[in-house]
Amino acid sequence: MAVGSYQDVTSHLQHSSKLNVTRATQRVFGMYVLVMIALFAILAIPMHDLAEVDHETIFNSVIGLMIFCSIQIGMILHLKKPLKWFGFHIGLPKKHLFEALGATAGFCGFITVLKYALIKTVPVLHSLPLFEFGRLTDQGVHHFSPVVMLYAMIYIMFCPLQAFLINGAFQGAVLHLFKGRFVKELSIVGATLLFAMIHLSIDMTYALAMLVPGLFWAIMYMRQKSLLGVSVSHMIIGLWALYALGFEHMFKLLGTH
Repeated sequence: MAVGSYQDVTSHLQHSSKLNVTRATQRVFGMYVLVMIALFAILAIPMHDLAEVDHETIFNSVIGLMIFCSIQIGMILHLKKPLKWFGFHIGLPKKHLFEALGATAGFCGFITVLKYALIKTVPVLHSLPLFEFGRLTDQGVHHFSPVVMLYAMIYIMFCPLQAFLINGAFQGAVLHLFKGRFVKELSIVGATLLFAMIHLSIDMTYALAMLVPGLFWAIMYMRQKSLLGVSVSHMIIGLWALYALGFEHMFKLLGTH
């Protein structure tokens, strides 16, 4: 009996210790998330005003990404958990990349059909062509130029950072730090809302539209637990939507009517 009682007490103490560590880790995660949301609330209006002044969103998006990713890197260093928790893997199966590419092709087809349907049904969009290659100038003309190519390259480089911020650092942490029946669903909803929130500095219409790709990438990350597929998908869909379909122009028209 004495040996059994000792083992029971030891097991109970070990369980209590693990539970305390888990709760402490959850509190650290929650603190960093609250800091990030509070900082975004402070910066959202100045970032929106900056975009209104220079008619560009890419620079304040880059600045915002750098700030928020720095916060999340601090969180990861604080938590001292394996990097694979946050989507960093070595030697992932190639099927993840092929799965991501197949799903991405389907999504690009979906948003192309969506724009066509909007052009046909929304009066303010009737004059838009289906494809608008390049970037919209102040004169209302789409064009390609070295500057446009530079913007596209900057966008490509920062897509993995956005995937890290939303899916790796936030969604990955939720999936590993919390237990329960609906944790997967909670991680998807949280990542989707966070992705939309960081686009509020552009405008409300744009942010609401970002719920769709945000949900798409959150589900992809939940399936793969890797940043590779999400990052590549983000690059392709972003380039297609912004530089082939002209979604930024379409959102501006919708937001002003």
